[in-house]
Amino acid sequence: MLDQRRLPSSEIHHTYTDYREVAKAIRDMVIRGAPAIGVAAAMGVALGVQHSAAKSVDELRRSLRMMQDSFDLPGSLRDYCQLAATRHRLQVRFSRSGAEETVGPESSFALFRVLQESLTNVSKHCGRGTAVDVVLAFQRGEARLSIQDHGPGFEMPRDPDELQRQGHYGLANMRERAAKVHGRVQMSSAKGRGTRIDLTVRTREESTG
Repeated sequence: MLDQRRLPSSEIHHTYTDYREVAKAIRDMVIRGAPAIGVAAAMGVALGVQHSAAKSVDELRRSLRMMQDSFDLPGSLRDYCQLAATRHRLQVRFSRSGAEETVGPESSFALFRVLQESLTNVSKHCGRGTAVDVVLAFQRGEARLSIQDHGPGFEMPRDPDELQRQGHYGLANMRERAAKVHGRVQMSSAKGRGTRIDLTVRTREESTG
């Protein structure tokens, strides 16, 4: 795209491969005039669809890996913590405890998605450099994933459903994921004490029917 801020003194073209870059270019007036903005917006939508499709493919690949007997749940969660730390500029520390037990593919995927959603929320609401402790704990018949951030925290309403009414759908989504695998999720937070998410699932889910 032609950088219209530089005209007429120079002619500079930019190449965009991400819909967020296109949106920023429009906001920064790199692109001006209704026709050019219309074309850029259409391109941004196309890139957004492509991005969503790529994410769907990634989730499909991840789901298939989780269906394999050799799937390494602790290793995958640890690797994602490292990725998220770099991507969101957080200080994510991963640890595990207890003797590892088999976690089925659906429960493994629920654990992974809750970790993903939790770290994304930390990056949005707490900012760069926030410390996060992630613990995968095994005990007989259960696996519990705990995500404790050391951000500012907030006052939890007495009725957890109030969070959803206020537009905070993260906990509702996590509860839905937990319900699908007969698990349970808890959230706690307080000002100055950060926020904690706990998801507990059953192990050996295939044999329990």
